[in-house]
Amino acid sequence: MVYGPGENPERFIPTICRNHVAGTIPSLSSGTQLRDWLYVKDAARALLTLAQAGAPADVVNIGSGEAVSLGQVATILARLAGAAETGLGRRPDRPGDPHMLSASTTRLRATGWRPAYDLETGLRETLDWWRKQANRT
Repeated sequence: MVYGPGENPERFIPTICRNHVAGTIPSLSSGTQLRDWLYVKDAARALLTLAQAGAPADVVNIGSGEAVSLGQVATILARLAGAAETGLGRRPDRPGDPHMLSASTTRLRATGWRPAYDLETGLRETLDWWRKQANRT
């Protein structure tokens, strides 16, 4: 799940950021679902690394290789925004939503690539970007 500045505003992280910037509480599911989050700058570096390494013979997944719950992401963003509530549990989980989506990054990491951004740093930069967007209006 690549995230960062300029992402579709209807997606999970932008929705949370826009709510907090507006001073509202997002309506989120339980947050127990696990996803592999990767900051957009790390995704771009991964693609560059693969291009410089030559065409891979097999499929190469781009991701962090670590599954983190939606709840953890919502909690970090609430703390970064100074919000008292996360909004978790305000709506039901989506039927059929997979519990975990995580990339196997063995081939990518064999190139020497590693994420440069930890989750909190990427989320902070993303939230700051949404704040700047709100101040432009």
